[in-house]
Amino acid sequence: MTYFNRKLMKRDIPASATVEGALVIPVILYAVAAVMFLLQLISIRMHVNDALYNALRKFNTYSYTSQVMTGEIYKSTFFAIFVDEIGSDYAKKHYIAGGNTGWNFYGSDIADDNSTVKISLKYTVKNPFNILGKRQITIYEKRITDIWLGEEKDGFESNNNDESEYVYITQYGEVYHIEKMCSYLVRNIKAASLAEITDLRNASGGKYYPCSLCKGASKIVYYTDYGDKYHASDSCYALQRTILKVKKEKIKGMVITHGHEDHIGSIPYFLKQINIPIYATRLTCGLIKNKLEEHKLLRSTKLVEVKQGQTITLGKFRVEFIRSSHSIPDSVALAITTKAGTIVHTGDFKIDYTPIDGQLMDFNRLAEIGNNGVLALMSDSTNAERKGYTMSEKTVGDVFERLFQNCTKRIVVATFASNVHRVQQIVNSAVRHKRKIAVCGRSMINMINTARELDYIKAPDNVFIDIDMIKNYTDEQLVIITTGSQGETMSALTRMAAGEHRKVEITPNDLIIISANPIPGNEKLVSKVIDDLMQIGAEVVYSALADIHVSGHACQEEQKLMLALVKPKYFIPVHGEYRQLMAHSETAKEMGIDKDHIFMMTNGRILELNEKEGKLTGTVPSGRILVDGLGIGDVGNIVLRDRQHLSQDGLIIIVMTMDSNSGTIIAGPDVISRGFVYVRESENLMDEVKSVIKNEIAKCEEKHITDWSTIKSNLRDNLKDYIFQKTKRNPMILPIIMEI
Repeated sequence: MTYFNRKLMKRDIPASATVEGALVIPVILYAVAAVMFLLQLISIRMHVNDALYNALRKFNTYSYTSQVMTGEIYKSTFFAIFVDEIGSDYAKKHYIAGGNTGWNFYGSDIADDNSTVKISLKYTVKNPFNILGKRQITIYEKRITDIWLGEEKDGFESNNNDESEYVYITQYGEVYHIEKMCSYLVRNIKAASLAEITDLRNASGGKYYPCSLCKGASKIVYYTDYGDKYHASDSCYALQRTILKVKKEKIKGMVITHGHEDHIGSIPYFLKQINIPIYATRLTCGLIKNKLEEHKLLRSTKLVEVKQGQTITLGKFRVEFIRSSHSIPDSVALAITTKAGTIVHTGDFKIDYTPIDGQLMDFNRLAEIGNNGVLALMSDSTNAERKGYTMSEKTVGDVFERLFQNCTKRIVVATFASNVHRVQQIVNSAVRHKRKIAVCGRSMINMINTARELDYIKAPDNVFIDIDMIKNYTDEQLVIITTGSQGETMSALTRMAAGEHRKVEITPNDLIIISANPIPGNEKLVSKVIDDLMQIGAEVVYSALADIHVSGHACQEEQKLMLALVKPKYFIPVHGEYRQLMAHSETAKEMGIDKDHIFMMTNGRILELNEKEGKLTGTVPSGRILVDGLGIGDVGNIVLRDRQHLSQDGLIIIVMTMDSNSGTIIAGPDVISRGFVYVRESENLMDEVKSVIKNEIAKCEEKHITDWSTIKSNLRDNLKDYIFQKTKRNPMILPIIMEI
């Protein structure tokens, strides 16, 4: 048992102890208040950070980044988004000095290359208690994010999904869009004065020219970074876009007129976005099938083979496939029956009275449709500037025959892979003169294999040999059919001419026949190939020396015959440059079509027709979808601009190591140049660049700037000005800072 001494338990409490106890309570309360305030600060910062993230996501996604003025973003725009995210009454409830006006987005801007947006936020939290002599605490927040370019970033996901009932489409686009605010659909329209526009340059460095479609004068004009026109009105249809909202199921199918690459090349990319049936003739289906197999889409695609003369129903439309003539078999024109009337689309055509396959254009059916009444004709305008008739494909066969006759050299023929009739005539001449045929070039091999399988190219089984077997035959026993008639950089004929082809070596004992006219813009490439071949000693025959090419498109007299057969109420020239469309419209006037019934269309225009009238009513977005490697549409304007910048001005890389505590340079700076100057021959310039870098770092040290992004931005700005002053060039500058 334990005993306690009661006397020991009873002690006198001095007065000083009472005072100490009285002081403890305020200290505890002060500490609790301080902890609560710190917890409040942590909570505020977390909420602010979340609001900044969401606001930046919306800012970037919905293309508000187009609102750029001398490198500064319109802070009012971002401010409104931020306040909406954080809550309009949040600042008042949480003792933010100044309320909503206390959110100060100082120094916020967009990077020079428009790739990132930087947000700097300063705000002050009032302290109800005087802790450590501070009645308020100022907080700084910084965020740098990539500008959204059409792909999903930072985990952002659309509120909609691919099974959405409604989608947004463009008339000439190849994809549909879930979000109306997709960056592909949204145009970044800017305004400037007439005086300013003369000094401005687009993203490619080109000048802006007045739009020929805008009516009226204006002191303020409108433009885009990637256009080359300025507009008197921001509602000009060449500037604005009209977006069509449709139900997925309203897109019933795709109808193809023939198998040339410019008509079927984009199909796989379109089908990756929306899977619809495809209707085409036998050979066209075969060529499309090859593309679908390559893209692993064949099993998931409904490919419907139709015959010339057949009619199908797509929704409320009836589409008839009319036999036509072109440079590829199985070409068709289309007669589309609607409630408003019949629309005839010629497709690509020529009138050949002696076609290689013996299949004349179905003039009778075209005349019959014309007699029944045609609301509108859409007709091929490629050769609208050429008078007379296009020569028959058989005339080329006669030239081949003359060239093959008594020739003891090896014959190499370059032509378009898609010109099946041309290939058939080469085969015919080779067979008659007992020559074996080797095929070179991937597209040519694919085309000939498909055409032979479907019996569109007829030849004895033993005529074709593998390219590896040519060494087993003498020159007079061989014909090589190859790609490269347009001088394409990596084509088979170009590599032969450069001596870089692995299997075919050109010698003076070769006869080279280039059976194609240069496409406008390819003249220099073709001329170089011809020069290279002649320098080797080969004999070269091309269009200037012999009639070894005829067009697959109608000239003026054939276009007149089409107009006479169809007798349309309205006429729309298609498939040509604007000058060719104009020439075709003049031909239509000669044939009695009222000028008010002829519509000169540009990509994106909407034409509405009925029995009483036709009128232009608006626009839809139009443009190109870029395919780069495996990526589809993911090469945006900024990436293209960077590539152009690098190709024209080169790159400077600055590498240095900094102390994380002091901010001083420990190692470097080292300057690396690629495509700008040769460093060994520009040592003085490199030394001066290093001096500029060191001076700028010293300035940052004096101002106690330790933020990397700010340092990098200052370095880029100063170096850009200095290098341009010294060299009149503007290379891309990439600072790399390592911290230890």
